Amino acid sequence: MSHARESVPSPRLLILCPEVFERGVRAELCERSGVHWERQSHIQLSVVRPFQGDQSSRIRACCQERRDALLVLAFGGIKVDPAGLAEVKSQIVWADRPTSLRAFQRMLPRILHLLLVDLVGITVQNVGGAWEHGVVDRDKVHAWLDQFHKVGGSRGDYRWLGQRLLAALDFWSPSRLMETLDLTPQGVQDLDAVCLNLNRPETSAGSLANKIRKRLDAQGITLPIEDVHRALSEGRRTRILYVEDCIMSGNEMLRVLGGLLGNDDAWGTPRTSALENPDQLKEVCIRIRCGVVSNAGFATVCRFLRERGLHNVAVDIPRHGLLQVFTQAGLRAIEDGAEFDQDGCIVDQERYVQPYAFRDYGLWGTTRQMDLAREFCSTVGRQLYSHYQNGRPARPARWLDEAALGVRSFGMALAFSHSVPKETLPVFWAEGPVEFGGKRTQWLPLFPSAM
Repeated sequence: MSHARESVPSPRLLILCPEVFERGVRAELCERSGVHWERQSHIQLSVVRPFQGDQSSRIRACCQERRDALLVLAFGGIKVDPAGLAEVKSQIVWADRPTSLRAFQRMLPRILHLLLVDLVGITVQNVGGAWEHGVVDRDKVHAWLDQFHKVGGSRGDYRWLGQRLLAALDFWSPSRLMETLDLTPQGVQDLDAVCLNLNRPETSAGSLANKIRKRLDAQGITLPIEDVHRALSEGRRTRILYVEDCIMSGNEMLRVLGGLLGNDDAWGTPRTSALENPDQLKEVCIRIRCGVVSNAGFATVCRFLRERGLHNVAVDIPRHGLLQVFTQAGLRAIEDGAEFDQDGCIVDQERYVQPYAFRDYGLWGTTRQMDLAREFCSTVGRQLYSHYQNGRPARPARWLDEAALGVRSFGMALAFSHSVPKETLPVFWAEGPVEFGGKRTQWLPLFPSAM
């Protein structure tokens, strides 16, 4: 998933790497600092190809407009002329110069920890001050990782799995979400209002509405922010932007649209009250815009709009595209309205769904590691989701099996500052007693109070 850059900070670490070692260095950085290390901009990798000369200009470029020191790790054999660094030498801290990939691998963990750009440090920087429902500090992250060791039991130490999940974690800060929603004069041109589903005060919509108001105000945009039911009922708006943080399975969006139309809600309490005149939903041009949209959710919502004749409603595709969670076979099943059986479960989960966190072989290293990770997350996740489901409408056992990797087996590692989608792996957001490998523990989530 692409990250919208809110700013491009100067790197804290510059690595000058011979081309022959590039693949190994990148793999080690993914392992130690997360798969998004390059997008975070804390580390810059500069690959030096054969016969390239003095690299002092690359170092000088990284030192420009810096207020703190730049740690430079240059492999032995790479030419750096001290004379070319005279004007910036006070800003540079030199690391030892490794002469092999193995030497680099030995020294990297210490350097990353020192700069707080190891996996734990990056997680705390991204999440710690942004998660709105509790504290996520180094102690919290280490405690979450320790659980993967505690539960392994006879199956071994699974701490490596927790580290890979941290590497895969895609956390959306408020500013990143606002950036992606394109709440700019151009992005909201010709619209009458920005709407959310504010009918349920216990949801995160209120928090999102506050962030949107601040973003609009900062740009001098005076568009009103309203509850979608109220805006449609009063009939004063003709062009509405309806905003959510994400569309994953599409279920939540269908419950909102269905609620406005007065449909029965098969999942429990309606997401919003019915319009007095359902045709009011057809009389306004509505654009639905979210920060993150999956291909399955997009297809599901678009099918609903076609079936209900809601040709006035369109779903914007985010600038980074749709998350590819459903296979082509799964998308065809959605198109035909044949993706679910009589129990509301996916007809052919293995053929239709590609759990997102288990798509990237590079993240896990080997197929065996990925299979072990999926087994752990599924076994523990089913127990956690069953605990979460207590007190809610009963679901078939097969539905719980499906939700072990998050709703519809999406296997996401996605979180926002105000909420975590239930399509995200339960080990991130759920709590309760679990057992794996003959060991038991009271699982505590990385994101407290997310349930």
